[in-house]
Order: sequence, then structure tokens, then C-alpha cells
Amino acid sequence: VCSSDLSDMIEEYCKINGFSMLKQVTSKDVLTNWGVKIRFDKIGRQIDFAILTSDNKVKFIETNFYNCGGSKIKSTSAEYEKLQNIIKDNGMEFIWVSDGLGWVKETTVLNQVLSSINNFWNIKKRKFGM
Repeated sequence: VCSSDLSDMIEEYCKINGFSMLKQVTSKDVLTNWGVKIRFDKIGRQIDFAILTSDNKVKFIETNFYNCGGSKIKSTSAEYEKLQNIIKDNGMEFIWVSDGLGWVKETTVLNQVLSSINNFWNIKKRKFGM
């Protein structure tokens, strides 16, 4: 399992469900392609994926794979919690797909993420259709 597996999983999810998808998307890309306005927390921020569902809901997805624990997981978690709130305030959905052995050593951070990020997926969870 690696980061590209996470991306492949997202692409397969979109294909199976007939969703439109954009990769490495900015707020400008979403406006240009789907006519949807959103302002992120940083100018020029790129999000790994944006999905337009069949019922015209926009979902933003970030993917990360961690081989080891440490400060990167902690800082990313805090950043994504803020990003989720911005996206949610705009009536859209944020999903964080992450995996890797790094989470094994970061159980405290994992518990915080599970309580603060509404949609947190890993490979196993996605394979079982959750």
C-alpha cells in the first residue's frame, strides 16, 4: 500500500459511482469546471481531488500515506480540521483518506482525528464500502 494506491482508490470510487472528478484542484478549477464558488483558507491551495456527485454535491478529498509517525501527522491533522470546517461552512463535504504504519504510533492523534474529521477513511474501510 502506498500513496498512489489511495489515489487509485479515489479514482475507482468515482468511476464506479459515475462521479465527475478533478485532480490537484484549486477553488478556481471548481468554479471554471462546475460553476461552484468556494474560498479555501490559503490562496492557490490545491486539494488532491474534488468530486461532483450525481446529485450535484461537491466533495473535496485529501490523501496521505504515512510510513512513520511524528510531527507531520499532527500538523496535517490540525490543518485538515480547519479546512474541513471551511468546506463544511460552504455546504460541501471534506474527506480525508489516509493510511500507513505511521498511524500505529500516533494513536492519540488518530483518536483526535476520528472525533474531529467527519469523514476519515483508510484502505480497509473503503474496501468494505463505508
